[in-house]
Amino acid sequence: MNRSEALAAEFERVSAEFVDYIRGLNREQWLTLGVNSPIFKYGDEDENRPVGTIAHHVASAYKRMIDLIPHLAAGEPLPRPEPGAAARHAAENADPDHAGTVQLLEERGAQVAAFVRGLSDEDLDREATTFLGQTTIAVFIERAVNFHPVWHLTSIKAALDTAPQRS
Repeated sequence: MNRSEALAAEFERVSAEFVDYIRGLNREQWLTLGVNSPIFKYGDEDENRPVGTIAHHVASAYKRMIDLIPHLAAGEPLPRPEPGAAARHAAENADPDHAGTVQLLEERGAQVAAFVRGLSDEDLDREATTFLGQTTIAVFIERAVNFHPVWHLTSIKAALDTAPQRS
């Protein structure tokens, strides 16, 4: 298995785990507010957005990667997300359609995997400027693209593990 195939296979694995978990949520779980991930904390505040919104955010991030990784492969810098982008997304997607979000995750996930699979070793070794700093595209895929669904899945699971249970 070559490097791009290995990176794509890992993305498919974590993405499938995310989708499988999300698919099985009920309405109450979908609307539960998220908490910070136990494995990665970004800021001091809990997620403070519903689990469904977090899942839709992951699908939106897949779209961003589909749009931006080709620019990295072309040697262009990757801009930071715009300030307030996550808050705007949360406001616009406070209660996204569950089935539609699962479908977006599957479709966009397949597109991300296909793109990663098509990268050459030269592409993977190319230095790029990203929000992680100066890094190779391979490291960016490992630490950002492949880690993103893992991070948010741990956040969602933590929220649902601590949510009050109704009897």
